[in-house]
Amino acid sequence: MAPARALPAPLVVHGRRRQLRRRRKYCKLCYLKGSSMVPTIQAQGDVGLLDRRCLAGYDFSRGDVVVFRLSTDHGMKMVQRMIALPGDWIQIPEKRDIRQVPSGHCWVEGDNAGNSWDSRHYGPVRAFSLTIILSRFSSICSVSFLNKNW
Repeated sequence: MAPARALPAPLVVHGRRRQLRRRRKYCKLCYLKGSSMVPTIQAQGDVGLLDRRCLAGYDFSRGDVVVFRLSTDHGMKMVQRMIALPGDWIQIPEKRDIRQVPSGHCWVEGDNAGNSWDSRHYGPVRAFSLTIILSRFSSICSVSFLNKNW
C-alpha cells in the first residue's frame, strides 16, 4: 500500500488566502469616526459592518447609511445617510436652490447637519461607489442595525 501524499504547503496557504478573500468580498469591518453622523455614529468612533455585496445590484433606499469615496479625493471615505435617489428633486435651504438628482447618482447628508460636509457641499455622489453599512458596534455587547432592511 502506497503512503498517503500530503498536499504541498503552498496550496493550503493559497486556499486559506482565497477563503479569506471570499469573506472580505461579502462583508468587512471598518472603524467609523467623525461628528457628521452623530448621534447614529459616535464621534469618538464606532466599528461598522459593511455589506460589500451591494456593489452588485443592491436596491438602495432613502435612509440607508452608506460609505463611499469622494470622486475629488479617492483616498477619503465618507459615511452619510442617503436622502434622495436618481430622479428625485431636492431643495438646498442654504442656497434656496431646487435641483434634480441626476441618473446614476444619489444625494447624501449627515445626521448632524450643522457639522457635516456632504452633498450640500460637493453635490450628488455616483451610486456605483456606494457600500451599505449593516450595523454599528459601540462595544462588543452593543450592536445596532442602521438600515431598516436588516
